[in-house]
Amino acid sequence: MTASRYLQRVLQIHLILARFGIIRCLTFVMFALGIAGWLVVIPHLRAESKIQQAVLNHTKIILREPVQVTIASPRSTADDRLLNFYQTLGQSSQKEQQIKAIFAIAGNSNLDLNMAEYKVTFNQNGGYQTYQMSFPLKGSYADIRRFCERLLLDIPFASLDEINFKREAINNPSLEAKLRITLYLSDYSMPASGVTASEHNL
Repeated sequence: MTASRYLQRVLQIHLILARFGIIRCLTFVMFALGIAGWLVVIPHLRAESKIQQAVLNHTKIILREPVQVTIASPRSTADDRLLNFYQTLGQSSQKEQQIKAIFAIAGNSNLDLNMAEYKVTFNQNGGYQTYQMSFPLKGSYADIRRFCERLLLDIPFASLDEINFKREAINNPSLEAKLRITLYLSDYSMPASGVTASEHNL
């Protein structure tokens, strides 16, 4: 807006105020603002009030409903150990391969494994099978120890239950050892007796 047009507007407003009077103009302006508020502001406030009332009613309904809180009990250490036990079990259907692996470990450890006694036990409560093997070994202490370490590392479901050493002479570097190990297996068929024992020349 240029200065001349701005001055023209000021003169027009001055003439209007001079014609009608300041009081009348202010009254007219206030009346116009009141009508605008009634037509615009009041409906807007009514709409806001309805929305707030609807939210309040919905909140009351939610608060009246019983809240069910489910708290998961933390699993105990015993449960974790039991789960790990079942996840580590070997498969009884692969028993022959597991026995061959034991003989291979003995051969790689410079030990001769020719004969073994075994006993199969079925634990009905636990739902697993144990395959217990007892066999003699002859060799140096280092070789027998290497065999035991390799066995437990390669077959995680095996346990070394017992080992006995015997030396024929003090100056003899070779030891005679008798070991008893147990394989813990799953997926088996329960026999009537529950225990089977035998001796094999392997």
